Amino acid sequence: MDISKQEYLENVLSSYRMRHISRLVEKHRTRRDEIKEYLEAHYGGKIYNPMNSGSFAKHTAINSKFDLDLVVPFKRDSFDTLEGMFKDIFKLLNAAYKNRAVVRKQKVSIGIEFYADNDGDEISIDVVPGRELEQDKYPDNYNLNLFVNSRYGTIEEKNFLKTNIKAQIEYIKARDNERKVIRLLKVWKNRHNRPYKSFLLELLTIKAFDDLTPRFIHLHLEVPAFFLLQTYPEIHSVTSSLMNYAA
Repeated sequence: MDISKQEYLENVLSSYRMRHISRLVEKHRTRRDEIKEYLEAHYGGKIYNPMNSGSFAKHTAINSKFDLDLVVPFKRDSFDTLEGMFKDIFKLLNAAYKNRAVVRKQKVSIGIEFYADNDGDEISIDVVPGRELEQDKYPDNYNLNLFVNSRYGTIEEKNFLKTNIKAQIEYIKARDNERKVIRLLKVWKNRHNRPYKSFLLELLTIKAFDDLTPRFIHLHLEVPAFFLLQTYPEIHSVTSSLMNYAA
């Protein structure tokens, strides 16, 4: 029996839901909470409560590839420089986990990839340190400055990035259709080994929905595809790519 594009894409969404790997998700949560408690104990009053972030917090994660993210908001007077903050938390995490995981500096985060456990599962946690812009203002506005590691950064002549991660999370969480499209685009990206950042797919999807609100999900996909085509001509069609592989 033939199914419509709408039904097919809904089936794709269902097959990539996180509930299918609940045991693995729980392992990630356990590791994340362990790291969170360790950082809270070490830094004490220098930080605010660490916040869960990333695709899992936004409800845009897919079960074929994911990690958990933890934002660590430092108070303005905790470190003189953002680089000092970044190096200090890397040194701390590397000392604590170097025998159990690969700990590495990334563009704006510290990546912790735990060695495979007895089940063969590899747990990956990204720790994102940030510092409030003004002393004691983070609880009011949630604005943070992130250190941009120059080795991985693409922002020329700039070693910091102002952001509001909490606002980003709440914005995406409130937009159900956009989240569906973002998840579908992530499926497409992983199936075809495309290098595009998830944040880029989020921005393109939001832009597409702001410009046009089609009726069905498969039509929603066509709009992000248009923006991707304009930016990356080698992409022929996101929609076709999704529709042409067999579930």
